[in-house]
Amino acid sequence: MRLAKLGLFVALGASTSCAFGPQEAGRLTDSTEVRVTVVDERGDPIEGAAVSLDEVGERATDQDGHASFRLSQPDAGVVTAAGTLPEPIAIGPRDTDFTVRLFDRRSADGAVRRALHFGGDVMLGRRYQNSDRVETPLVRNDSSARRVGSSLASMSSVADATIVNLETVVGVLPAERAYPGKRFLLQSPPATLALLEALGVDLVTLGNNHAADWKDAGVTSTLAALDDAEMPHVGAGLSTADAVAPLVIDVDGLSVGVVSLTTVDGDFVNDQLPRSDAEIPVDLPVAEAWQYEMRTVGFGAPGSAGAVSAAPRRAGDMWDEFERLEPVLGERQVADLWATITAPEAYPELQDWTARRGHGGAGGYSRAALTDSIASARRMGAEFVVVQFHGGYQFAEVKSSFVRRISHLAIDSGADAVISHHPHVLQGAEWYNGRLIMYSLGNLVFDQDFLSTFPSAILRLVVEGEELIEARLLPVMIDAYRPVPVVGDVAERITRMILERSLTPAESDRIVGLEVGGVLLDEAADGVEPVGVSFERNTGVMGRSHPVLTTDLIVGPRSPATLPPCFVMRADLLDDGVEYGIDLFDWGGFDDFTADGDRGRPMHWITPDDPDRWAMVQGSSDDPFDDALELISDSNKPVTARFAARINVSRHKIYDTDEGRPADAPPSYSITFDAKRERGESPSLRFVVYNVDDSDPTSDPESLELRDVEIPFDLPDDSEWHSITLELPPELLTPANGVEAEAAMMYVQMPASFRGKLTVDNVRVYEWRAAPPTQIEMWTEADAFRGDEVGSTGVTLSGC
Repeated sequence: MRLAKLGLFVALGASTSCAFGPQEAGRLTDSTEVRVTVVDERGDPIEGAAVSLDEVGERATDQDGHASFRLSQPDAGVVTAAGTLPEPIAIGPRDTDFTVRLFDRRSADGAVRRALHFGGDVMLGRRYQNSDRVETPLVRNDSSARRVGSSLASMSSVADATIVNLETVVGVLPAERAYPGKRFLLQSPPATLALLEALGVDLVTLGNNHAADWKDAGVTSTLAALDDAEMPHVGAGLSTADAVAPLVIDVDGLSVGVVSLTTVDGDFVNDQLPRSDAEIPVDLPVAEAWQYEMRTVGFGAPGSAGAVSAAPRRAGDMWDEFERLEPVLGERQVADLWATITAPEAYPELQDWTARRGHGGAGGYSRAALTDSIASARRMGAEFVVVQFHGGYQFAEVKSSFVRRISHLAIDSGADAVISHHPHVLQGAEWYNGRLIMYSLGNLVFDQDFLSTFPSAILRLVVEGEELIEARLLPVMIDAYRPVPVVGDVAERITRMILERSLTPAESDRIVGLEVGGVLLDEAADGVEPVGVSFERNTGVMGRSHPVLTTDLIVGPRSPATLPPCFVMRADLLDDGVEYGIDLFDWGGFDDFTADGDRGRPMHWITPDDPDRWAMVQGSSDDPFDDALELISDSNKPVTARFAARINVSRHKIYDTDEGRPADAPPSYSITFDAKRERGESPSLRFVVYNVDDSDPTSDPESLELRDVEIPFDLPDDSEWHSITLELPPELLTPANGVEAEAAMMYVQMPASFRGKLTVDNVRVYEWRAAPPTQIEMWTEADAFRGDEVGSTGVTLSGC
């Protein structure tokens, strides 16, 4: 653990070239010498290893295992040497001494090692096909598809097998043939196969809730596109048997079995449809009017056990009739009934996304499907079996109770690892009976615009024979809809995120009505060991323990004690009168931590369209790689920059029970940043607060603006840096007419004036909470601490 960073930051021992001049663009090429040391697994240097970086090229190591580069920005690549496993790396100019340990390809007793890579959800539809935003990479052909993944390609493709979840129909099917009534539809062009090739993908899973977005025609189109490209796939088909069947592939002589199943089948959507006794809303959107229409459909001989009378019904009532009959009908009768009630003149909007009831789709989860598929994979010769589930609650930070139960069942049934997706955000991991479960890898290539969906990771498993010997997370950021490797603070924050979500003793569930929240567990499940995630050379190494440190910090009301971005802390042990702060934005430093070959654009900020109105300049410290954002005003209009996505300001995030009793203290908020002004008018922040209702799966989310407040701040016109703290007024984030504040957008703005300059750096939006009202061990992310008065406080930490 890097204890020195708790008290003060250690100066970089680097040889830097820092010729700052009037042209700030020139400083973006400042470089430092970085030395990479390559050793074998015994720690001995490897001579002649190839260290290949995407931007600066390849170097061979000398007799001491050293290869040196000059870096002006982060870079990614791979280290190779004869007789070893290739190792992906991401490295930045601050990583002046960087050691890479390579596994021998064969162990001492001759067992062969292989590396397996797993990524989250992948698609190239929606914004990749149609967007007027300049930062969106539009996919028009194979070359533009490859460019979407080009920054990640060398790292992702270096494994013996790379597997991702392809969450889309692949084809060019017309919109009128899409699944009627489905809330979100994903279709990506055939060029998606070029992206998969660029990422080195060897197999895709299709067991997800978008495989059937164009019904059987979409399934057929996707399978044909994959087969034409000779891309192995598992998890979808035109029959139940094909959809749930496992696939066994050869990975350098190791038979790896993959099972792909989804728990998201459409039934829950049907359950929420209005029944005949529900009143028609006054403001009912036209697109949802079908839910209230009375339609007449009959089935079977009148008076027979499987008959449905030809009476006017809403779709929800028809669903009730179907659910009543399905358990008592034979397979053929169920298929006939489903075909009758979902015919174009009946209720085609009833949802079913898995292969059953006489149609194709994704492989649907059932206990029998899971256990039979694992057993089938073993009979087919699989030596290492990976189960991939697509399920849980979207955007929930902790695992769902149901996915956890079936993950344990998968291990008990013979799986060697379980890897899941669908929440679109990273979740934690655990060891269960000695096997690894990764609950959500989030997105890998996706177009969502939620801040929580941007952090991602590739899971790298190294297996020796049939045993897992290392699990490592390669941090990735989806930046402007492209996946890029990350280093430094950003890589640390992603690693910390997974550590916190691994250690949090909670499961996500529906707490009140349809709202989802994390619910604390009062005891650990049998066979579960906590996963520790330690930060090493810009990656997260997943272990079976997490070191714990107790230390003292000096805190006060006006000068928070800050932590490096890789620590989690025990919130339940916090002293009275002390609050911990979490930076809700996380990415306000402007420094370049993305290995994308571009240092001139700030990550997760929307800058003015006019390139003359902003620039990347030297930050508030003397570090030559400390960047800041400069806004340049115009006499005709103000200049503004904003977050790329809204931050989450939910009043409570975790609960004691599913009755909705909070298990965390109520929050308060402050904003801190460094700023300087040269000429121009006095600047301000603008804070817009929203409620976002995403509880109804039958309709689109509703976003309601609650408040829009301008917050001026004093900043002298002296071209000097000043540290600013603004406490957000409590009323800004309190409920409005009973509606809770859940999300906020922040703008930095400067009024119109002639060539004024406002420069900002180190922007942090702190959410402050006191110790939670619970006795359960509760780990949480923490960036800073403050107290009612200046004094020493003890904190319990893990990480780094």
